[in-house]
Amino acid sequence: MNGIHTFAVLTGDLEGSSRFKGKLRDELLRRIKDCFRMVEKLLPPETVVSGFEIYRGDSFQCVLACAEDSLLAAIALRCCLIAEEGFGDRLDARVSIGIGSIDFLPASARGSEGDGEAFRNSGTMIESMKKMKSKTRITTPWPEVDKDLEVMCALFDALSERWSPEQAQAVLGRMHGWTQEMIATRHSISQSAVNQRLKLAGGAAVEKYLEYYRNLLKEKISEGQDMKEERTA
Repeated sequence: MNGIHTFAVLTGDLEGSSRFKGKLRDELLRRIKDCFRMVEKLLPPETVVSGFEIYRGDSFQCVLACAEDSLLAAIALRCCLIAEEGFGDRLDARVSIGIGSIDFLPASARGSEGDGEAFRNSGTMIESMKKMKSKTRITTPWPEVDKDLEVMCALFDALSERWSPEQAQAVLGRMHGWTQEMIATRHSISQSAVNQRLKLAGGAAVEKYLEYYRNLLKEKISEGQDMKEERTA
């Protein structure tokens, strides 16, 4: 892998998945894989270097070539899980986003077998998230950026923790680029009901958060590339 390129590695684990047994667990895994496919389709094809794969029973990982898309992928996945019903309890996951270079990714593109800065940044944080009771964390090569994102992740976690399945559906619809009318038609509800769900979910704030994150990473990645080019000139 080209060390100059900046990747994103998403590492996560499902909350409380051990409580599901037998056929219910089989159904859970089927729905989770459906969520993985939905997120991958939401991203440009060239972005997904290694698609979501499950390991150790309830953990998962994927690798993205466009680091700016990583928060979109993480939030979309959590939205999809929260929107799932029929399991008695709310589904959710912890997701650690690691930004950086990749030193090795096997020809099979199995993300769980890769190595490099992005993998280390992602894997190190996921281990401590359970104790911190956090759902979303981002670790980058830039310490000053990490401090700002830590606060934003905490605020987003507090917001998303209150989402109902219906609110998560509405937020996910906006991430697909659908209008309120399109979301209403898809879920057989009124446009005013969609509007109310988005207001309660803080949908406008989520969209601003995604835009800020995308622009921030573009700026930092561009600065890093310019510095490397100057050193090699």
